[in-house]
Amino acid sequence: MYYLDLANATNNLAGDVQTQLNRIDKQLRSLSKSVQDNTINPAITTYQNLSNTYSTVVPFNGINLLNVAKAADYKKYSRTILQMLFTVDELSDSILIANPIYNKPGLDPTRMAKWTDAVSARFKIDPVRFDDFFRTCLRRTLAQMLCDTRRKHKRLMKNVGAQRHSAPTSAQSDHGIVGLQSVVSGSPVMQAGQQVHNRNILH
Repeated sequence: MYYLDLANATNNLAGDVQTQLNRIDKQLRSLSKSVQDNTINPAITTYQNLSNTYSTVVPFNGINLLNVAKAADYKKYSRTILQMLFTVDELSDSILIANPIYNKPGLDPTRMAKWTDAVSARFKIDPVRFDDFFRTCLRRTLAQMLCDTRRKHKRLMKNVGAQRHSAPTSAQSDHGIVGLQSVVSGSPVMQAGQQVHNRNILH
């Protein structure tokens, strides 16, 4: 019995040690990733809080937004997630945040909150400082993205409209054929030929 209890105690101790090692390994990997992000994005260090607990899953249409884009650049990641959450039409017809001095509406607040959650969790941005982080680090690049999207969308719609305008409709095509037949049948050559044909029938 003594040896059996000792073996059980040893196994339990080994299991506890392995659990602790796995936990430490996970923390070290998380710390290493944060250090790497800080090296690539030194500007965000001021806004981070590594001791805070962040979401590990930010779902959207069955996808975890934290696993979609592996970009280490916070600007690129932020643009990518925004393009996933909103359609081209929405990005073209809206501004980032509703403002009474502009005619365009702001992007949907519910999806913008999900975007905030994803960016904050991905780069460990302190929720208390996220507004400052947004104004200082993201507003300009995202506003430029909306302008670029709006310009490309407008150019695309203009090209589509021009193609529709230049392409003849079936009614126009039929009218053109009838008009051509009228012109041909009314020509002197066709009239002379018709007269000869009529005389041949009479004789």
